[in-house]
Amino acid sequence: MFVVGWSGMLRSSEIVGLPWRDVHFTSTGELMLYLPRTKTDPGAGSWVLLSAPEGRVINPGLCLQQLRDLVRVVDQDDWVFRPSLQAEALRSKNTVAPRLKKALARAGISGAELYAAHSLRRGGPTHAAKMGVPLRFIKVMGHWKSDTVREYLY
Repeated sequence: MFVVGWSGMLRSSEIVGLPWRDVHFTSTGELMLYLPRTKTDPGAGSWVLLSAPEGRVINPGLCLQQLRDLVRVVDQDDWVFRPSLQAEALRSKNTVAPRLKKALARAGISGAELYAAHSLRRGGPTHAAKMGVPLRFIKVMGHWKSDTVREYLY
């Protein structure tokens, strides 16, 4: 969940509202997500391409392929990120932050309590900017319509 949210620069609602039917794996290993509605494009829909060069430690496509195999997806309408293997209900966007804090604390990250779900949305564009991705591409990738994205970079 965190790798996909961070690399896709997704909002919490976009993370928890993702069904398997909107997850597409390309023949070259990239991952494409279809977001039927976003905060900036309600109802218009948009595509998000998540790519990772071969050999990268963080590979969202590989993470979701392994998750799909683990949960043995049968129904394409199932939610990608469920509270448990038995749960079928949509997880609330308000559960992303507590899960993130718990995961960071388990990983031994100091200050884990300072992180929020929006840290994923901020971290993705910050990393992209540090890697030299032009701001106009970051805006497209994170589906920002304005220059608000500048406030996300730190």
